[in-house]
Amino acid sequence: MQPENTIPRPGHAYTPRRRTLLKVAGLAGIGTATAAASTARAAGTKADATFDVIVIGAGFAGVTAARELQAAGRKTLLLEARDRIGGRTWTTTFQGQMVEMGGTWVDAKQPLIQAEIKRHGVRILEDPAPEKVIFRNSGQFRAFTPEEAFGRQGELFERLVAGSKDAFPQPEQPFLRADLVAELDKLTLRDRLQQMRLTAEEEDWITPVTAVEGGAARGGLADLCQTHALCGYSYMGYLGLNTYRPEGGMTPLLKRMLDSSGAQLKLASPVRSVCDNGSKVTVTTRAGQSYSAAAVVVAVPVNVWKSIQFTPSLPAAHATATQETMSVISGQKFMMNVQGDVGRFVAQPPEGHPLLTAVPWAQTTNGLLMAGFSADATLDTGNVAQVQAAVQSLVPEARVTAVKAARWGQEQFSQGAWSWMQQGQMTKLLRAVQQPHGRISFATSDIATGWSGFVEGAIERGIEAAAQASLSVTR
Repeated sequence: MQPENTIPRPGHAYTPRRRTLLKVAGLAGIGTATAAASTARAAGTKADATFDVIVIGAGFAGVTAARELQAAGRKTLLLEARDRIGGRTWTTTFQGQMVEMGGTWVDAKQPLIQAEIKRHGVRILEDPAPEKVIFRNSGQFRAFTPEEAFGRQGELFERLVAGSKDAFPQPEQPFLRADLVAELDKLTLRDRLQQMRLTAEEEDWITPVTAVEGGAARGGLADLCQTHALCGYSYMGYLGLNTYRPEGGMTPLLKRMLDSSGAQLKLASPVRSVCDNGSKVTVTTRAGQSYSAAAVVVAVPVNVWKSIQFTPSLPAAHATATQETMSVISGQKFMMNVQGDVGRFVAQPPEGHPLLTAVPWAQTTNGLLMAGFSADATLDTGNVAQVQAAVQSLVPEARVTAVKAARWGQEQFSQGAWSWMQQGQMTKLLRAVQQPHGRISFATSDIATGWSGFVEGAIERGIEAAAQASLSVTR
């Protein structure tokens, strides 16, 4: 099937000199070049029938796993469903500019991706701060200064994540206080909002945060509390998550990682079945090609697991996770060209609006390029008229002249966008789905111990799954 990773969760990002944007969780002409180069490399030699390990999915989790395995001396085959690498990261072009249609931002608080950036000599770009922020106030959308907008939202946010410091004293080890985490994990974000007894206006200010999880009724409170903890228990740290990005894009960075791995890559190879007979694992593609190995790493999103036939069947926790889903199935990201006297704005509409957020990307001679996010399954983000109507409800003077969309929930190899655990999943499922199933290990940002939904989480799981698979090779 398809690789990991990973669309940033739509949220925010503003500190002085920083811009407001999304938590999660945004992905390549560059991707086409990557695919062509990778295909040429793979086509140079005939694929072997037997490997030490087969990795399914060439996103950040899968490429990391393949590189770690090759470094440990394990002969590794990387199977990718699409005709490009990257999974839920995808660097491409729009209106003559490089854009990201999936995973985009990195942060200094994320050591694994920072190590990759340093290893490959990649420069970091800082997105410019917005001039104004659009919120709904007293029933109307109005422009506020970033300081006022996020100052008001920040007060409500800290109430929303109350208890995170006690429950996650070491956020990279989320179960040190499993008792307190379990109490948070009993609640949806809507449950906590009800506890807060908000006015209608306060709901308008805080539900832009909860809307990105497919709605406050879907998102689990524990997931947001852990992210707050990972950000230093700081709302401003949370806002700053989507401020810095690698120069050149995420896909070229991933290609550098792949090129350094030495793993054999086969593109356009969606997997139909994975069969573990106890001594080896056979992976069969939809085209009927079979490969055998001592171990397999499944590096595709949790939502996609149900599309692969596993023998023996998946354990109960894995089966539950893929049926319940662990990423927002209606999530979409799109790039749009906006004309008009709009300034460099960020939009934060409340829950129920077709858009989750819209943020500036680049100013061009033809208008302002903006990234938009939606979890509204009825919004056709590829339709200029529909996108314009949604944007004009926030900024009437805006004219949308072009759109490029990635409907992640409708794509068979992702079946969802950014990760967000639902109520109860952290305590009931997370530790179980991180464990191997016989000779089969799992790697996806969806099940990261820390930084679920970020590239950082994908790299974490790729490293761990590689270690698990390497042990299987020696059995």
